[in-house]
Amino acid sequence: MQVGGAYLSCATAGSVDDKDFFLQRFTGTGATAPGWPVDGAPICQAPDERNSLEVVPDGLGGALLVWADYRDFYDDDIFAMRVQSDGTRYPGWPLDGMRVTDNTDLDDFPKLAADGLGGAYLCWDNYTGVDRTLVQHLTGDGLPAPGWPSGGRAIPSTANMFSPVITADGTGGAIVAWESGAHSIRALRFNVDGPVAVAVSLTSAEAQPGWVRLTWSAAAGPAIATVERRTTSSDWVTLASITADGTGRFVYEDRSVTPGMRYGYRLAYRDGAIPSHTVETWVDVPAPRFALGRLTPNPSAGDPLVSFSLSSSAPATLELFDLAGRVVDSYEVGSLGMGAHELRLGERSRLRTGVYTVRLRQGNQSATARAVIIR
Repeated sequence: MQVGGAYLSCATAGSVDDKDFFLQRFTGTGATAPGWPVDGAPICQAPDERNSLEVVPDGLGGALLVWADYRDFYDDDIFAMRVQSDGTRYPGWPLDGMRVTDNTDLDDFPKLAADGLGGAYLCWDNYTGVDRTLVQHLTGDGLPAPGWPSGGRAIPSTANMFSPVITADGTGGAIVAWESGAHSIRALRFNVDGPVAVAVSLTSAEAQPGWVRLTWSAAAGPAIATVERRTTSSDWVTLASITADGTGRFVYEDRSVTPGMRYGYRLAYRDGAIPSHTVETWVDVPAPRFALGRLTPNPSAGDPLVSFSLSSSAPATLELFDLAGRVVDSYEVGSLGMGAHELRLGERSRLRTGVYTVRLRQGNQSATARAVIIR
């Protein structure tokens, strides 16, 4: 495929029954690629229902496609196709697609990743009393790769497996991730020859102006790991040694971060006798913003609590005005520092019944809110 060009897959309009699949190639300027039909090259025009067509470049100028197909009137099966850069089928790939599965009860539609050598990795959710994720590796000729069974290879697990996704690993293999058990995420890497367990992988990363919280999942990995961190201009440093909880998760909260900075994190652990690291994860720590929040309660029979946030440690003032515009009270709040804060109004002098305006100022920034006091 030319640099900047694209492949676009589509189906004929109408009901889901007897849809035909087509593929179109565009150049980087948006024009139909030379030699391609105006309406696209036919991919599958077999009778009966099919859906969930996916397409990816094959890494050698052509494209790979996969879809769920019901042409046999039994269970839904998976078919695949490889197309050359001129829109014709690669030799060995049959008309209307290569059958990947036979009478399969799909519980989720197939996903696709290229191996970079013209072949494809596929994954799908198969229901046989329990949900199982299966993976297949096809060569560029449309045949199962050496060592791979014709119906795909099931990922071993005792738990139900849902919503698998797949991506190329950049070295001829693929990584499959899926939801397993009580909302946990698992992953497995497949080399050309078969699966390689991903012992520890990141499942979530959260960031607020003053902290970062990360969670890693260890499918069958170590019980102890070390958290390491770096910035864009510094090398790795060790933060802490942490232990996996009862569900195999590593959780770490970093409160030594600076708002507005970017940090890279990873876990160091031992996979047997081999020192290993998780994939590096970068987290942007947001800078606090200037804001005046709500007053609670409002209206209030007492002294309401006002929440606010400062974007820096520069001088700032929180003022309270009555309806005549007179200053009833004033608080210097810049010394509280940047971030979120709360302050109780009326603590220094009892507020009378009435309507008040609260104003927060810092530099050229200003925000106001209304407070109602009912005695």
